[in-house]
Amino acid sequence: MTCPEVVSRLDELADGELSPQVALEVRNHIDRCEACRREYELTRRIKEVLAGASTPDPGQERFRETE
Repeated sequence: MTCPEVVSRLDELADGELSPQVALEVRNHIDRCEACRREYELTRRIKEVLAGASTPDPGQERFRETE
C-alpha cells in the first residue's frame, strides 16, 4: 500500500470499519512508515477528544426561535 492509500483509510481503521485483510495491510504499512504512523496517532487522538466532548443543550427557547 502507498502512503496516500493508507492515509485515505486511517479514519476507517480508527473506527474499526475495515475488513480484517485491509486493516492488516494498513497496519503493516503503519508499522514501517513513520509519517503514516504519526498521521494515524493524530487521527486517533482527534477521535478520542471528539468522543469525549459534550454538546451543550441549547434549550427549548432556542428551538422556538428557529421555528
